[in-house]
Formats: sequence, C-alpha cells, structure tokens
Amino acid sequence: MKLAFEDSFKLEFSRVVIIGIDCPDLNIEIIMNAFESLDKNDLVLGETSDGGYYLI
Repeated sequence: MKLAFEDSFKLEFSRVVIIGIDCPDLNIEIIMNAFESLDKNDLVLGETSDGGYYLI
C-alpha cells in the first residue's frame, strides 16, 4: 500500500484512495464520497464493524 501511495503521488495525483480486494459491497457512491471527503480532509478511512478498514 505504501508503494501504491508513493507511486500515485509521484505521478502528481492529488487524491488517492486504496480499497480492499475483499469488499464486494463497495459501490461508486462510496468511492466518490471518499474522493469528495479528501477535498476537506488529509485522510479518510472506511471503518469496518470488526475494527478494521476497507478504504484508505
């Protein structure tokens, strides 16, 4: 994940979202909401009920 973020920012992307591969319920609305949240926040986490996360 660290390399994915580093590579994306080297390519001058201003906002980057990484999602888990085991998240079949994710939809475009959730992903777009994450990108919109990055306009106002440095970090966005999608928390899971077990204390983990599905999106950074």
